[in-house]
Amino acid sequence: MNKAVVIFRLSRPLNALIIVAALIITRWVTSDILEDAGIPLQIRFIDFLLACFIGTLILAAGNVINDIIDRDIDVINKPERALIPAHISIQHAWWVYIGLNVLAMVLSIYLAVHYQMTGYLIIPVLAILFLYIYSLYLKKSPIWGNVMIAILCAGMPLVAFLIEYNSIMKLQQVDPDLFYKLELKAWSMIVFCFLLVLMREIIKDCADIEGDKASQARTFPILVGPVWSNILVHTLMILYLMTFIWLGLWRYFTFRHSFLLWAIGIYCLVVLVSYLLLQSNENGREKFNRISTAIKIYLIFGLIFILF
Repeated sequence: MNKAVVIFRLSRPLNALIIVAALIITRWVTSDILEDAGIPLQIRFIDFLLACFIGTLILAAGNVINDIIDRDIDVINKPERALIPAHISIQHAWWVYIGLNVLAMVLSIYLAVHYQMTGYLIIPVLAILFLYIYSLYLKKSPIWGNVMIAILCAGMPLVAFLIEYNSIMKLQQVDPDLFYKLELKAWSMIVFCFLLVLMREIIKDCADIEGDKASQARTFPILVGPVWSNILVHTLMILYLMTFIWLGLWRYFTFRHSFLLWAIGIYCLVVLVSYLLLQSNENGREKFNRISTAIKIYLIFGLIFILF
């Protein structure tokens, strides 16, 4: 297999499309509200895309180190996708990991210096550190690793808001109502990302249970079994839908956009029906993979809903 193809598959940049979509939607929401108040954005769009690329690089590096550490587990869980060391050596994989992180930090330093926001360099540093800690120590632990990944993904929209911090604080002074609208949309995105990503991480652990057992991991499905894992996933789905409805109605009664009522009903109905259809009596890997893919779709459309 061509080395470039191996590195591309190893870093799994397509998975970062959800993060990029969340960042772009955040930018869209922020730009729309600030424009209504006559307040310009601080960060040029081209530099915002560069910030998205930095996030993609860090996430790709996290995927690489995860595959390095889990190479023996992957041979059991997904032998057709196990790339290390069959197609790339462990040493080369480490160089890919280091190279991706170094490039991300160089680009981050450029943006920080260009916009005189050097304090923001702590964000990529913490993201790299947390992904390393997750892969090395927390991935095989119950819940804590899942929660860390959910927090990191939920934090991406927050970062997009934080880089426009000065403009948003100005908005609070100029138009408190529009600030409240932005704040409500921001928290909606953060909560949606957290709940759905946490759900997906637990489902991935259910799919990987055989390989995790072989490596003596102590993930949540191994500790409590598939029945209680499914109960937790179902609970998170109910909590997500309830939160979606609650925040959606809050926005409706605040801003009186009649479209919101239709959007809330249709989205929740589609999610609930499709989720129930994906359930089956067996707990095989294919079932969990289907649900995991569906959650990605729920997240994308849930974030698009924030635009309205």
